[in-house]
Amino acid sequence: MTLDALVKNAPSEIRAKFTHHHFEKGDHILHAGEKNEFLFFLVAGEAEVYTLTQEGVMLSLNSYHATSFFGEYEVFDPNSTTLSIIAKTDCKVIRIHKSDLFRWMKNDFDLSMKILNHFASDVINSHKMNMRLAHLTIKERVLISIHSHYTMDNLKNLTKEILIQEALAPIRSVNRALVSLKADGILDYRKKQFLILDETLLKEAVNQIADL
Repeated sequence: MTLDALVKNAPSEIRAKFTHHHFEKGDHILHAGEKNEFLFFLVAGEAEVYTLTQEGVMLSLNSYHATSFFGEYEVFDPNSTTLSIIAKTDCKVIRIHKSDLFRWMKNDFDLSMKILNHFASDVINSHKMNMRLAHLTIKERVLISIHSHYTMDNLKNLTKEILIQEALAPIRSVNRALVSLKADGILDYRKKQFLILDETLLKEAVNQIADL
């Protein structure tokens, strides 16, 4: 059963506990560093997850689309705190407190499986990413990081310090990779900004890495 169907077909006593919220584009749905006891169902719209770097730059980590949910990490781990989640478009959200969520899960196997599958998928994807990064060259890691920020329309916020962290490489190695990528005609780094020189070459290079 889809998440949308699970929410619509929730028992009446659970639906009575739903609170409905509307967020306009640019509104914070969650602020960073907060304790949270609610699961959020994104009924309509798109939201973006951000973290604040040491340099004070808002870095996009993920996107949520209708219908999906968030807030589950804090619900199941009281030591976890929230990241910033901002409405990328106008959003409609249903919120349910964890005590009501647990009561619902206890009587709805499909919902429990949906949430468990989500956790399992996150763990597996994280493991695959770590394994994949371990087999990539520094140049390939740099390229993937820059391409990720470019596709999320967040390249303007990418700093060399962030790139070093994401590529898991020292600055000299990252600088050599940038020089090589410039020689390939793919990108350049000028005045502390990353510039895409050829979008087609960028996509081709990333696709080659994906095919390895």
